[in-house]
Amino acid sequence: MGSDLGGVLAWTMAATRPALVRGVVLLGAAHPLRLRSALGSDRSQRRASRYALRTFQVPRRPEHLLARDSDWVRSLFDAWSGPSWRGSASYDADVERYAQAMRIHPTYYCAAEYFRWLVRSLPRKDGRRFAEALRTPVRAPVRFA
Repeated sequence: MGSDLGGVLAWTMAATRPALVRGVVLLGAAHPLRLRSALGSDRSQRRASRYALRTFQVPRRPEHLLARDSDWVRSLFDAWSGPSWRGSASYDADVERYAQAMRIHPTYYCAAEYFRWLVRSLPRKDGRRFAEALRTPVRAPVRFA
């Protein structure tokens, strides 16, 4: 089961390790090949993914922003989360806890690296191997929620 980037991992496991997957449940997660295609051709997808296409591609910038203080982490949560959680009593404390976790070395590097790889792998050999592996039909039942 996965949402957003966890959904990309769910699709990847189902395609590359089918013996380990009984079923896939996706929450707001496009197939990785569809996402890669949309990044190149769909203006609204590029706008929605601009954090990955801009900030995360600049060397050391996301690590600096994630490790510096809670402000940037807070802005990401404000942009990415729904109004019911943002309006909850625990939201500020929850976001601060995530921000503190991001400041633990090398958490900030690992968090940024996935977004870098998502874009930079497109023309590279490892990215082409990834795309080829995902062309394998998923045999497990797939449910969208």
